[in-house]
Amino acid sequence: MIEGFSRFLLPSLFSDLQDAARDGPIIVLIASELSCSAILIPDRRPPTDIQLPTNFEKLRRLVLALQCASQKEAGPKGTQSTLIKALREF
Repeated sequence: MIEGFSRFLLPSLFSDLQDAARDGPIIVLIASELSCSAILIPDRRPPTDIQLPTNFEKLRRLVLALQCASQKEAGPKGTQSTLIKALREF
């Protein structure tokens, strides 16, 4: 086995996701034609499941807005105002 690749192509461990959320929560969006929900993964707290009152197309547009906002405001000095605006419009 190659060092550092023991979990290659395996799902992330929950503890790894929590570590990655130390600078802000990770949001996992789950969408289908039947329902939409999100799982919020904060640092050092249990995850929260939220049912989203939306449809698949609106959620797709939100994902694009969040991706654009996160690219604009990446880094520790980002104000996250674009991210907050995208979430509020949702």
